[in-house]
Amino acid sequence: MRPPRRTNSTQWMVVAAAAVLAILVVAGLMWSRLANRNAVPAATHGNTSVHEYGPPPAAVPVFFLEDPEHQGWYVGLDWSGNPRGTIKLAQPLDQGTILVQSPNGSAFQVTPGGKGVSTQFLDRLGRTVSGTGGTWADDNLHTCSVSQDTHMTWTLTTGGPGQTSKAVGVVAQDAAVGQTVIDFAACSFKNDRAILVRTSVAWPSEVWVIRLSDGAVLAHNAIQNAKQLVDVIASADGSLIAENSGQWTGGAGNGAPATVIRRLSDGAVVTTLDPSMGVLGFSSDNKVALVGVAPWVAGTASHLGLVDVGTGHVLWRYDGGDQLAGFFADPSGSGFAVLLQPVNAPGPHPSVKVILVSGNGSSTTMPGPYERP
Repeated sequence: MRPPRRTNSTQWMVVAAAAVLAILVVAGLMWSRLANRNAVPAATHGNTSVHEYGPPPAAVPVFFLEDPEHQGWYVGLDWSGNPRGTIKLAQPLDQGTILVQSPNGSAFQVTPGGKGVSTQFLDRLGRTVSGTGGTWADDNLHTCSVSQDTHMTWTLTTGGPGQTSKAVGVVAQDAAVGQTVIDFAACSFKNDRAILVRTSVAWPSEVWVIRLSDGAVLAHNAIQNAKQLVDVIASADGSLIAENSGQWTGGAGNGAPATVIRRLSDGAVVTTLDPSMGVLGFSSDNKVALVGVAPWVAGTASHLGLVDVGTGHVLWRYDGGDQLAGFFADPSGSGFAVLLQPVNAPGPHPSVKVILVSGNGSSTTMPGPYERP
């Protein structure tokens, strides 16, 4: 889950009742929570009765949203929008910490600000496990990270829940530090490849394709029109990239004439989009992409769309009054869960509404509210 970004670097319910009954229910919930965090009390929020749903099922992909009435509680929803489980953390996260889930919701990283090195891993039930952090891989078991040592050598490392760090290979050896960073655009253990992008000052300048099994550099290319782009987004399997024009973020004078989606295997252009559009993420099957359909302006309502990757045809649009808070991609299909928050809502865990968008462009707004995890 992520909102738009300039560089490379995912949730809600109270039913009114008689006053005496409400006091008894709240007292019971507080006692149950303190006495036994694994008990299954009823919970309410918003105008819809919502319960704790027990342990999330092991074989069902879910995405998690935070319960605004119970700190440290997260509701797992399947891709039809049905609640399928609840996890309750032993200690609620502080306001500056983000719960970052694996693609299918079977594991979590707890990390300050949603990026950087994770402070801990959690299993699918919210229990702390050991491991080393980074960008989630598409197999839900591994992570990828890259670091620079004092000799200015960038090294690709893998890890994950229950795993120790493994140095895969050297990505680059810089002559000077400068205003540059190398980060992951994709980490695919299913396809045995990682996509890394160097950002220099404020634009993407180089792309690497590296085999994860042995660290071999399969491709390394400089981006010719780097200063005309705002970022490069990759598909989860590392087969596609989108080169987002700078015009999407307001750089009308210097932006590329189009936002381009291309295959990494041969560099061929798959489709071109208007330069005022920017790709936010690809679906798991690479058939559609979630995009911004108008120039992105911080502090204003977001204009979003779903486009067919092969044709560029817009299948769904959002032009409401809210701002994008993040999204999840259905790990087994073409769908997205789009999180929307009030414009300029404070804090990392704003109240959000969720729209489920399928690959054919149909959409459903879920009941809520929830909070961003």
